[in-house]
Order: sequence, then C-alpha cells, then structure tokens
Amino acid sequence: MTDWDTVIIGGTLAALATAARLAKNRHKVLVLEAESRLGGSMAPHPYEDGSDTVLVDRWPQIITFPAPWRDLFRKSGRPFDDELARGHHALVPAPAPRHVFDDGTELVLPTERGVQFSVLAHTFGRPVAERWRDLLDHLDEVAQALRPLGGEAELISYDQISRRASVLSPGRTVADLATAIDHPQLAMLILDTARRIGSDPARTPSWVAAQLSNERRFGRWMMTTDERPDRASLLLDLLIGRLRTRRVTVRTDEPVQAVTRTDSGFDIALSEEKISARTVVLGINPVEGRRLLGKQIGKEGRIAARTTPARSPVVSHEIATRSTAEPSETVRHTEHGPVISWTRPLGQDFGPQPDLALTSTHDWSRATASPGAGQAWRGPKSIMRRPPIRSALPGLHWAGPFSRGGEDLSHVVLSGALASYACHEFLADAAG
Repeated sequence: MTDWDTVIIGGTLAALATAARLAKNRHKVLVLEAESRLGGSMAPHPYEDGSDTVLVDRWPQIITFPAPWRDLFRKSGRPFDDELARGHHALVPAPAPRHVFDDGTELVLPTERGVQFSVLAHTFGRPVAERWRDLLDHLDEVAQALRPLGGEAELISYDQISRRASVLSPGRTVADLATAIDHPQLAMLILDTARRIGSDPARTPSWVAAQLSNERRFGRWMMTTDERPDRASLLLDLLIGRLRTRRVTVRTDEPVQAVTRTDSGFDIALSEEKISARTVVLGINPVEGRRLLGKQIGKEGRIAARTTPARSPVVSHEIATRSTAEPSETVRHTEHGPVISWTRPLGQDFGPQPDLALTSTHDWSRATASPGAGQAWRGPKSIMRRPPIRSALPGLHWAGPFSRGGEDLSHVVLSGALASYACHEFLADAAG
C-alpha cells in the first residue's frame, strides 16, 4: 500500500496550484517544502523601514493574463471573484505605465487598442502608430497559435511548433522584431519582452513578444483590499488557504533526500523516514530534480545539467512619503534591461503616518542567473530542453517556470493545471 496518491516536492506556486486541483478530485496529496514557508522565493516577507513594517514580495505587481487564476480557483472549489470578495479583495484595472527612455522621451501607453493608437500617433506620428498596431495584430495571431503549445495543452514535440511555423516564424528573434519596427523607443518595448523573462533578445524566439498582444487584449490588473491597492502575492495567500480547505497535507522544513521509482510508484526518502506515493510532481528546478532522481531520469537529467538558468531581477523596496493617492508604475528602459518601479499608497490605517507609500523596484539591468527563475532561451529549439509535464519516468511530472509554457506567473499556474491533469489521468489508468 502506498501512503499517498501524489507527493508534490516543493512549495512553489506551480506545486501549490497542482495540489489544489488534485485534492479537488479527491486524491490524497502531500506537499513537501524544504524551507519554513510556502511560495519559495515568491513568498511575502516583512520589510522594515524605520518604525514601519509592511509585507513585501518579488511578484510583478501587474497581472496581464488573469484567466489561469480564475480557472484555478473555479476548478479547485470556489469561483475566483467569490474567493476575493471573502477577504474584501478585488482584481481591478491598473493604471497605464509611464515609460522613460534614455533620451528623455516619456510615454504613457494605455492598453486599449484605439487609445493606444491615438497616443502613439500623437507622440511619434501616424506611420509609427500604424507599424505598432500591425505588429500587435500579428502578435494576436501568434498568441492564438501558442495556446496549445505548453499553455492550455502539453507541448510534446517540436513538430507542434513546426506545423505553425507560418505564424510563429521560429527563425526570427525578439531582436529581429525590434529592428523591424524601425523606431528606437518602441524597439526597447519589444526587446524588454525577452529581458523581463531573463533572456537575451538575440536568442529568444520572436513569439515571446506575444506578451505585448496579451497585455493589449486582456488588460493590466492589480489587487486591492477594501478598494486600496495591495500586493499581488495575496493570490498566493488565497491559494494556500484553498489547500487548507481542500485538506491538502503540507509539511514545511522537510527536505527530500532522494526519490526512487518502484513497481508500485515511488519511495521518497526524508530526513527521518521514508514514504511512498503512486505519483510525484516536481515543483523544483530541473537541476535539483536530477539530484533527487539521479540516473533514473536519464536524458532529461543530462539536458537539465546543460541548460542555462534565466536571470532574475534585483528587487528592492522603499517606504517614503507619497506624492499622490493613486498607484503608479514607471518603466525606465536601459541598454541592459528595464527598471520597473511600482508605487502604491499604504492606506490611512498604516502606522503612525497615513501618508506613506511603498515603492517596489525590479531592476532587470542588474539581473543575475537564478535556477528557480526558469531557463534562458538559446534559440527556438531550446524549448524542448525544458522538462515535459510528463517525464519519461512513468508517474513523474514537472511544473514550474522552467516548463514549456513560459516563465510568467500566469503560465506557471497553467503548468500546475497540466501537471494535475496528467497525474489524475495516470492515477485513473492505474486504478482501472
């Protein structure tokens, strides 16, 4: 007899998203996290500035693709908006960002298609606005072609990409798109779609720029509490609460020593005991996964050892007297990557000074390699160096920012959905 239907290694966002869905399907799920808190590097933590303390995190504060979050909460037991309302939270439209360029040019660029065109035509002229509109219209098609390629369905073979080559243009890079727009400021917006996921634009396939299309199509959203702007990592708090509701067993401070495939599933060696499971989900980076499984994962492990980690930004926070009651985002574009600052008022009930604001800055110009951030692009075919949702080792699954769907948080949530479907299918087949 096995102890668990599924053991999920790592308390990361993808791991927790997988656990919530599997538990809703009445599977017995255990989450093992080596650290003392869930969420990995994305977990919120206290930040002190003098006498003031506030929870901060590494999350991008703007959500540009909310559908995966809505689906996650609906499929794990309660509609998203109902879950938000219970805590007096809401997901509301965010202000347009203010882009600042090295030559002193500034641009406030809304997401609405018509308004965006008008702003660009007024600032840079109608021909430039038309080129940008045409590019994003093309990227709309690219985004549609990408949906079954690791997002809504598993990407199993590069042939799936080759069959869509007329739309995806695998031979073109993000840098090529930036050159083709023939405009210095708009080129920076394109280049930064690669830099904001920790990759070199010259080695990142052009389809990654579909992020620009998603933002225009789905808008920009931010979290609020009692109608005040709040941190985006509240979504992680709500997901952890969902695990409690679904009675998922979570053990923190529990590092895994090794994972071994057996005739009936897997043996998982912990510090002081050994447990068993029918299936395993790895929410940890592939290098760590290889350490736990050794030669059992064969080619997948060897590939993991040869990949380059994506870069992760330097994140800093500051509490200061606010100049406005409204939240704002400033993106300063530099040669080495954007510096993104999000400022939100802390509210009338925060500390002894009600006129304070928190500024969180993601500095991609000083980004450093981080295995937990995903894998850096090395051309279009490097997507197949990322581990598949279903490992070649039966019953073993992967989910996280290193998955083939992408590194942004919404696609990390989608990787958890795909891993849960694969686990459920494996367990159902084994049972009958």
